[in-house]
Amino acid sequence: MIIAVDTNILIKMITSHDIADFRNYFHDSDDTIAIFPPVLAEFLVYENQARTSFLQQNKKLFTQMYPLNIKCAKIIAELTRRWLEFKRDNQIDVEKNRHAIKIDMQIIGMCIANDIKTIITHDKDIPKIVDGLNLDINVLRYTDIKPLQPSLDLHS
Repeated sequence: MIIAVDTNILIKMITSHDIADFRNYFHDSDDTIAIFPPVLAEFLVYENQARTSFLQQNKKLFTQMYPLNIKCAKIIAELTRRWLEFKRDNQIDVEKNRHAIKIDMQIIGMCIANDIKTIITHDKDIPKIVDGLNLDINVLRYTDIKPLQPSLDLHS
């Protein structure tokens, strides 16, 4: 199975020791981490030696890089329209957190475009969007991943 990760998970992988189970899971599993260009770009905004070294040392871990193509752009645009409509219908401030939502929408849209059913994040907005739009995507936190699980096949 292919699993998308949010930028905050990449950052946690270089800054936190409490993510060891998550790392070990992927070393012992056939599941693959997908990295999307918006995630990588956001990760590299504050590029430093630790982030560069992390990427170089973990090339095997990140074997799937997906392009942000026209199909993705159309899906992202539609999801964003639907999300703004949902927020208006539910009297939620449309402008609040709008910039941060853009990358979240790109992650979600790229998952849909590439038929990826699981996102791992430490973000509070991604689950809200997935639930609010009733999308068929599992949103997990890195603490949900344990190294002895054979696979995260959540659709069996």
